[in-house]
Amino acid sequence: MNSQANPAENDGDEKLHGYTHTHTHTHIIKAAPSLFLEAYNSCLKEGTFPRKWKQQRLVLLPKGKKPPEEPSSYRPLCMLDTASKIFERIIHQRIDAVVDPLLADNQYGFRKGRSTLDAISLVVNTAKEAIAGTRWKGGAKKYCLVAALDIRNAFNSANWDCIMQARREERASISAQTSG
Repeated sequence: MNSQANPAENDGDEKLHGYTHTHTHTHIIKAAPSLFLEAYNSCLKEGTFPRKWKQQRLVLLPKGKKPPEEPSSYRPLCMLDTASKIFERIIHQRIDAVVDPLLADNQYGFRKGRSTLDAISLVVNTAKEAIAGTRWKGGAKKYCLVAALDIRNAFNSANWDCIMQARREERASISAQTSG
């Protein structure tokens, strides 16, 4: 495909020049919505994400009263381009529509309308129900075990080679199922 025909691949494309800049503002997108709609549709169709939209500005936010000389005393925040954030939201909504129905009902993390408090409430209510009643002569009292696991930097330390291999195998499996 000619790179001139695909605005997602050509950072110099005149149609998007000036609009994909790191300092894109919402009013520019509102002024030319059809331009961005065309770009977003092209990106989705071709499976691309414009390089300019990936540029970000790093801001380090201090974490309370921690020592300023320690790197762990700061929370990194990457400021993204407005066009990029809108495109990410489009992608997120599409993924969420497919993935959310497949998740277990007791999955609370990273789900809309579910919070840590909901998960804690479920655990507390389950424990209360388990210990209600008596243990003598056919009583209904049960046992309840709670295990908590806090994995520090689990996402950052994930083996991404294995994750990407699993994704490739999953895509191959889905492709084989749909073609057979």
